[in-house]
Amino acid sequence: MTKAIILCAGMGKRLEGYLGGIPKSLIQIGEKTIIERQIETLRNLNINEIAIVMGYNKALLEKKLNKFVKPFWGDIDYYFNPFYETTNSITSLWLARDFLTEDTLIINGDILFKSEIIKRILKIEADCCLAVDIGKYNELGYKVQILNDEIKSMGMNISKENTAGEYAGISYVSERVAFYFVELLDIFMAKKMFNEWYENTYLNIINSGIFKVSYANTNPHKWIEIDTPEDIKKAEEVFK
Repeated sequence: MTKAIILCAGMGKRLEGYLGGIPKSLIQIGEKTIIERQIETLRNLNINEIAIVMGYNKALLEKKLNKFVKPFWGDIDYYFNPFYETTNSITSLWLARDFLTEDTLIINGDILFKSEIIKRILKIEADCCLAVDIGKYNELGYKVQILNDEIKSMGMNISKENTAGEYAGISYVSERVAFYFVELLDIFMAKKMFNEWYENTYLNIINSGIFKVSYANTNPHKWIEIDTPEDIKKAEEVFK
């Protein structure tokens, strides 16, 4: 059985002043918010155990979920990152570490995606798997280097010539890796590396050589990360 964690603690600083104080996950795209679309997609794929890590404007997000999501899609586990202003996604995920016990999808809370991307990830028999938009290079994006069908490196500073594609904000950890993954999160916290991206945990897994980190090509299925007003306009065209 596959579970899912959605990371929604961030403040969305690049959209600050545009959103009027709401979390990015509550941005309205068409008739539904980002978080509603994410949960609906997961539940339609029979992924029913879902946890959400909240932070910025927690009360507003929780109110929305309790009123418009839970009545239709059932119970959701809530976690809270009280340090959302000064930490990054690795701290948010560590706070939900007790949820990481089985096959688990980890989804950034500002990502819209077609359900086919999730299906592709789950079809790949892998220790870990990341959604990658093969052939896409975004100077500001989280880039992935691939060798022999395995991810060999990832991060913001990979050169264009070494970039196979852009990471699409969705990853998967199998049950057999979950305990080790949580141990790595513990190490980041022990070293007070609170402001790291959680995806850097995969670099440790890659470098350990114990488990393989695979990828699922998102093409031709659409996804978009909401970081700017232009992204919102684009999402409204693609995800109607």
